[in-house]
Amino acid sequence: MFDKFRSVIIAGLLLSGLVTVVNAQEDKVKLKLSPERIVTPLPEGWKIGYHVRDERKEIQEYVPEGETVEGWNFMVTTKIYDRMKRGPLEYNRHTIERFASLCSRTTKVIGDLEDRHGYESSLALIECLTSPAVLKKNKFVRKREFRVQIAIRGKDALYVVESAWHTNDLSKPPPTEDSNLLNIVTSRLDRVFVCDNREKDKNCKDRRASILGN
Repeated sequence: MFDKFRSVIIAGLLLSGLVTVVNAQEDKVKLKLSPERIVTPLPEGWKIGYHVRDERKEIQEYVPEGETVEGWNFMVTTKIYDRMKRGPLEYNRHTIERFASLCSRTTKVIGDLEDRHGYESSLALIECLTSPAVLKKNKFVRKREFRVQIAIRGKDALYVVESAWHTNDLSKPPPTEDSNLLNIVTSRLDRVFVCDNREKDKNCKDRRASILGN
């Protein structure tokens, strides 16, 4: 699914030979405990930078060591929306269009509904240039941000994982012009999955073993 999505993002870039291995941290990044949960493996050295939870949603943001949620180059965000009626495709369309409204220039792709390990899902991408729309240290600065997100419909909730790259240095090429950077950002989502201990064919232990190869 990701190879197909990458080919849609950049027609003409040959990404099939790139390695997309993520060094997983077992089940450390899981938000909903039982019976249904989202598991988001991350590379070694990442840490949680932000966490909030209320009656209807839970959000966790992860950044590499040395970065914070206020100052980051790479970020992975996991969101759980309990009992959300909006489906994966509708969610992606809504959030991507809303994000695009803040940008002076965008490239965006919203994928159709697909099956992801037995769950309905949708992938979306946006590359955003703001000018000027971001206040930093009492002055507006331009920035470039690239985000790829997957929304997955579970029985109990809608699960979303976003992988993002961000810079204020506009001299750096965006991921759509840098196949290695594109691969780094998109590969964060290659091993994301939802599992459900109520269902034999979606058991979390078996699902992790089959998807992560452990």
